[in-house]
Order: sequence, then structure tokens, then C-alpha cells
Amino acid sequence: MLVKRFGSPRGTVVADSDLPADYLKAAVLAVKLGYDFYPAVREGEEEPGYDPTFPVLWYGKRETEKRTAARQTAVSFSCIEDDAGLLNFLREQGREPDYLVILNSADLDRETARGDSLGELWVRGLSLNVLTLAVYREIFIFNVASDHPEAEEIEKTVNQTVCDLSLQLCFQAVLASPAVVPFFYEEKKAIGAVTEEMVRDIHVRLNNDLFFDLAEGRLMQNSSGGLSVQLISTRRYREIQNKLPGNGRRVLITATPHVESGIIFSTDEALIDTQLIPLLQDTNCQVQYLKGREANFRRVAAALAESDFFLFTGHGGPEALHTHGRSLYRDDLPLLPPLVAYASACSTVALTPHWHSPTEGLDWIGIPVDSRQVIGLSFVEKGALCYVGGATIEDLQYTTSTYSIFLEALLIKGLSVGEAVREIRNIISLYASTLLQKNPEAYRKYRWGTANAIHQQILLGDPAFTPAPGTPETRAETALPRQVEKTSSGWRITVEIPEERWQRSRAPVSNTSPSKYYYRCRSVEAITPYGEDIFSWGDYYRVAPDARNISEYAVKSTFFHLAVDLSPGEVPLKLALADAEIGESECLLCGQGVSCEGAAIEAMQKFRLPYLLQPPIELNMEEGWAFSTELVDGAIRMRWLVPLVLIDEKSRSASLLKRFIFTIDTGPGQRLSGRVEKAEAYHTFLISAGRRRLEGGKPAFREPLVNTLSAVLTDAGGQFAIDIAEDFVLTVQQQFPLYELLDDYRPFRRQTYETDNGSRLRVVLSPAEKVSFRGFLFDSLTGSPLSGALIRIFRGEPDPVEDPLIEAFVGEAGSGDKGEFYFNLAPGKYILYAAA
Repeated sequence: MLVKRFGSPRGTVVADSDLPADYLKAAVLAVKLGYDFYPAVREGEEEPGYDPTFPVLWYGKRETEKRTAARQTAVSFSCIEDDAGLLNFLREQGREPDYLVILNSADLDRETARGDSLGELWVRGLSLNVLTLAVYREIFIFNVASDHPEAEEIEKTVNQTVCDLSLQLCFQAVLASPAVVPFFYEEKKAIGAVTEEMVRDIHVRLNNDLFFDLAEGRLMQNSSGGLSVQLISTRRYREIQNKLPGNGRRVLITATPHVESGIIFSTDEALIDTQLIPLLQDTNCQVQYLKGREANFRRVAAALAESDFFLFTGHGGPEALHTHGRSLYRDDLPLLPPLVAYASACSTVALTPHWHSPTEGLDWIGIPVDSRQVIGLSFVEKGALCYVGGATIEDLQYTTSTYSIFLEALLIKGLSVGEAVREIRNIISLYASTLLQKNPEAYRKYRWGTANAIHQQILLGDPAFTPAPGTPETRAETALPRQVEKTSSGWRITVEIPEERWQRSRAPVSNTSPSKYYYRCRSVEAITPYGEDIFSWGDYYRVAPDARNISEYAVKSTFFHLAVDLSPGEVPLKLALADAEIGESECLLCGQGVSCEGAAIEAMQKFRLPYLLQPPIELNMEEGWAFSTELVDGAIRMRWLVPLVLIDEKSRSASLLKRFIFTIDTGPGQRLSGRVEKAEAYHTFLISAGRRRLEGGKPAFREPLVNTLSAVLTDAGGQFAIDIAEDFVLTVQQQFPLYELLDDYRPFRRQTYETDNGSRLRVVLSPAEKVSFRGFLFDSLTGSPLSGALIRIFRGEPDPVEDPLIEAFVGEAGSGDKGEFYFNLAPGKYILYAAA
């Protein structure tokens, strides 16, 4: 029957091995080639026959009698002994793998178990689904093959394997439940009654720039059969869509459901109205929009059954999306069409229990979260092909407005789901890098938020799945008009913003106490053009607060993301704003038009950005515009951000950009390699290159570089390679948390390092000067000293509403018999917590 349905096999793959790892790789090879597959025959078992008139591919290292016989009788015989041999064979067949699958064949021998959380889930047989994936993806397998897997060891070995084999990858999927190939978990260091654990998945680095290289995803369900259906539906997506009503572009947006507790994110409504909906409508999307009290669980559930894409912005938790009236749980979900869902909500792919501590952090108790009830996983188990959601708390500054980047990448740019998630991560990295260059103190105030935002978005689904391939015609209509020209000194980029693209929408702030407490204004307005690569970020400008520190309304900040690919061998020497033209300007108090004082260039070069509920910070671009560099196909891609709404705080006015021109000066580059000595204890460092800043003819100490013209990360051993020009110097800073969770604070002296003749650079760090900080801990009721108390100290400071802005964990100590404690600390601001 198989031969009648599928035709005769074109050959035979034999796995002469006792290892399940080899069985899986050989079976996948048979699927890819359309061959028969035979496992090794153990003693006493009947040997299956195979036709020697077909090619035979032998997978295994042992030279046995059977292998010798097959070599002599088969019309064509090949032997594959290891991963290198397998890769060479695939390349000879013209099947270069671009998709890495990380699995653990140890799941073949363990039953499905319900854990106290999703992170403890071990599902039997998920790894067998690699055979289904091999039918339609060019995959390469990394098998953990361990009953006691460790995330750190897995990641180290995977990266070494990818490097040794020179794999040219685009996608990475972890085909395993979270206990079989585990995530990384932050150590719980909070002092308090409750806490969150920051988490991250396994990452593969192809280079050392500040941007993610691969589109990543997790393939898992509570049953192997359910995942099989998900993968088959992914492969057959077009055929399924042809049998469904609509055009495959039905978008359900559920935004800011009215809830009685918690912040109602009023900015979402304004941003969706101005940026997202016009863009979707211009590209033939059918949009259904539920918000406020309309966004109740019944209406949302009914609308999901008739949608291709789903965006939820609001509150969430491990087991539910918080819709109006009552939350939406697994049991409320209908059988879903093959949709893609994105939740801008907290913890909808939570991997850990609800942690609480009766002892304020001395020990922690986990309240179980049934893995079968986790709402993000429930979506794919009910029929969705992909779900993207947060593993922990969504950070208010970083991730509440990135949904527009995701949907734009999917529906307008035609990227895959994994690539769309990578776009979000790369924007966060670019924004953080810009802050680090132009206002380092502002960046350091919230390194924890940066790290969490980069890692916490988890994709459940095939990262290579592309639901809506883009077309040049679509992108020509949605992109802002721009012109990129090569000049004698580099490049010239002109961007125009048509007047008809500008939109505005004002949303009233909810009267609930948490909303008023957070926003400190009565309404929020978005003034923005719509189009590709436009997004809002960070905080909002509060216009003229009154005596109670409440403003009538606030204006959301808006950015344009630009990217230019340089020619091979070029390195950037300077990015400068050459010209700018302002369109309308208006008074933010009365709405009347005003004349713009001063030149547009000066207004753009020294703009102020609202940040972390504090007074706006300044990003001064007069010496050169901040940018970041990415390595793409052996050349440099420059990325930078441009503010589109310029606020003048003196006159309380806003100016809208009409046109701007940037120039890039470039020169020949050279590759410099080096090593930070004794780096193993510090994990990774950020290496920045640029021209030396002079103050009074002497090198500047606080900000040693005029501009950062190139930046890379070290690997775990301190190795790095960076593209530089002849007169560049280097600086070394603490970890930029791109691939790792936030490292502890370990300060060292800021220095510059010469780059002589492109030779290998050896960087030796000097310890920072420290002072002794001493104190005593007393009982607030009795006044008695507290001995044996736990004291933890973090680098950071509280924001205006007393939430901590954390740069890093510094250390801990116990109090002595008299309540005494001490730390050796570098100068700076710290937050101290104690529990007894």
C-alpha cells in the first residue's frame, strides 16, 4: 500500500548503531532522500532484506560483516560515520541545512509527566516529530542525548558544533519540552514576598555583533501527537487556508480590556489607531477590533474562531488572558483555525511556579501551575500554529508597544514568525545600544529591564513558518519614500514623510487607581506617521503637570528605524544629520499652530526622550549620530533610530518632521582580534571602537570615545574580533545582556586600548577603586540589633513611583552579633534590602 501511494523508495539507509541518537539522524536522512530505513539488527533478530539494486547509505562507524557485504553487493554504497560526514553528504546532494533542530532522544524512554510548572514538563517521544519536520525543512540535528540535561553545557556544545562544522544557519528550533532541553533561569535574589525569575532559551551565535543571528522557536506540546498535528498543519497551511473563508489576512485585535484592577494601558489604543490599523488596512487586511468592555471572554473566543492573526494587549498570567468581566482560560478557547497569536501580556508562557516567600526572601515556595493549563501552550494545543508570549512580567518601558513591529514584519515585510520575533529583539538591542552610547547613566539604570525584554518573548511554533509572504508592490506602498545613494566619501540617505501619512489619536486614561498612579495624566496622545519601520517606544512626554504632578495629557514618543548595508570592506567613520525640514508645529497646550524657533537640524541633534517615568533624558547627537553595526554576509549593516516628533519643552510645542538627510562617511577597514584576560569569571564583555575624545588636549576619562563606530561582544572565554579603521581605539565595558541573562556587577577601571598595526590585542582589566560601606541592622519595633540577617545589595535606584531600577546584583552578606555588616563597593548608587 505504501508503494502504491508514495512510489518505490529510491534507496536504503541503514543505521548500524545501538544509539537512539544515530537512529534519529539516519531516519531523518531517509525521510529527506525518500529512502527505506533499517535500524541495526541485534543478535537473535530477523534481518530485514533490502534491495541491493538500489543505493545503500550506511550510517555508523563500525566495520562489520554486514557493512562489508553491503559494500560488495549494492549498486552504490556510501558510508557516513559522523556529523561532518553527514553534512558533507547533504552538501553533495545540494541540500545545505539552514535549520538547526536541538532535541534530546532521552525523551524516548520517559513518560509524559505533569510537573508543578511548565519548566518541569518531560514529554515522551516529542523528538520523533523531527521526522515530520524533515519532510519540509532542510534541518540539521543536534542531539543532547542526556537523562540529566544542563542548559549551560548544551549551549556550549551546540555553539562549538556549529562553529566546527561551519553551518550556515538561519533558523533554530528546540524540539523538546522545557525539562528535556532546559531553559536558563535567573537565581532568585529578591528580598520580598513575591518574585519573578528571568529566563532565556538556548541561543546560537554565528558572530559577535549586538544583534541576534538566528530566528528561534520552541516546538512542544503536552503530547507528541498534538505536536505532530501542529507541524503537519504548518506544512499544509496554504491548502488549509484555501478551504477557509476570508483572504488569509483576518486580524483580530483585542486591546486594553477593561479590568477592575491593574493598569489599563491607554497608550495601546492610541498607537493601534494611528500606527497599526492604517498600515494593516492599506495592505488588504480585514481588521476586527475589540477593546474596553467589548473585549470580554465570550466575544474574544468567538472571534478567534474566525481569525488568521490575533493580537492581545493587556494583562495576562500563566493560565489566562485578562479579558473584561472574566479572564479567558484554556476551557474557553474554541478549536482554533491555524492562526498566529501574539500576546503583549505578562507570563502567558510562564515556565516557573508562582513564587512566594513567607520569610521575605530567605526561602521560596512555589505555587504549582499545571502545565496543561498554561494559556500560551493551550493556544497551540487548540489549533494555533504559533503563539508568542512572555515568560515573565512584561516590562512597561520595553515591550508594551513592540507588537506593531511583530505584525508589520509578518504581514507587510513577509518575514517568518521567528524572524518577526527577532526583529523585536534587535530593536530592543538597538535602542539599548543608543542609550549606552549617548546617555550611559540612563542605560545603566535599567540593564535588568533590557535583559528581560530581550529574552522573555517565547515563540511556540516553527520559526521558519511564513504565513504571509511579502511582495514588492505591498512594500512599495507602505514604506516611507527614501533614496540611498553612494557618494565619493560614503553614502547619502534621504527620507521623506508625506503629510497624509501623519495620524493622531488621543485616548483617555482609565479612572482606575493603578492607571492614574502610572500615567499621572488624564489622556495620552499618539502623533505619528504610519508606515514600515515606525514604532513608539519608551515613555511619554507629560505636558505641563499641575501642582499635584498631574498633566492634562501626554504625548507618546515615535521613532523611525533606518538600516543601510555598506559595501564589503567598508567601515563607518561617521554618521551625521546633513539636513532636515520640519512640517507642522503646534502648541501642545492649546493646539494652535506655532512658528518653529531655531533650525530643524539643531532640534533633532539634541532631542530629549522621556524615560522611566522620570524627567526626559537628553540624547546629544551633535558630535555624530549614534548607530550600531551588524555583520551581514561579510559586510556591515548600520542601524540607527530617528525621532519623528520633536518636543520643545520651553515652548510646550511639538514639531513634525517632513524630510531628513543623513550622510555616512566610510573608509577601508581591518579585522582586529583579541582577548580579555581572565574573562571566564566575568562571562561576556562589550568591546567598543571609535576615535579618542580629547578634553584640553588630553584623553577624556568619563566618555573616552567621540562616538562608538563599531561594537562587538566577547565570547565566554573573552575572545573577540572587531572591524576597525586605522586610528580607532578600544574600550571595554561590562556585559551587554544580548545572549545571556544579567550578570552580577563586577566593576573595573575604564581604559582605552591602542590598536597597533592590527595585531592581536591582549586586554588586561584593572580592578576599580572601592570604598568600605558599613552599617547596622536593627529591629524597628524593639531597637535591638538583628544578627544573622540576610542583606542583599543591588546597583540601581528607585523610580518616582518607588519601583526599583536595577543595573545589576552586587552581593550579599549576613549581619553580625551586633547587627553589623559591610560591603566593598565602587562609587555609585545602590539599593539595599534586608530580611531576618
